Amino acid sequence: MPVTLPPHCVPILRVHDAQASAAYYQTALGWSTNWEHQAEPTQPRFVSIQFHQATLFLSEHGGDGALRTHVYLYIDDVDAHYRWCHDRGARIIEPPENKPWGVREMRIQDLDNNELRFGTRLAETT
Repeated sequence: MPVTLPPHCVPILRVHDAQASAAYYQTALGWSTNWEHQAEPTQPRFVSIQFHQATLFLSEHGGDGALRTHVYLYIDDVDAHYRWCHDRGARIIEPPENKPWGVREMRIQDLDNNELRFGTRLAETT
């Protein structure tokens, strides 16, 4: 079967309040909201958010993922992103640090304890 779109993965994070979570991602982490879906006011909400080329789904539906999901995102400058997120009140778990696996990374937690790791590959040394 031919594929017309490049393959990609969209993690679904289970959240308690999708609107509050989307607002946190936007304000503290620089994400934007793509769209929201809620069939009826009493139904769970489902929100798509985006950061550059990365997309996450935030779901209030009980069957959509377990609590405490981890997502890894590669970015160009983890230190600049750390300062940006820190200044906006992001819940920083770990500031940027060089890791033995060749990445400088930081860890952030959202309102539902899902963890986002942002990493910048370190230059190869010869």
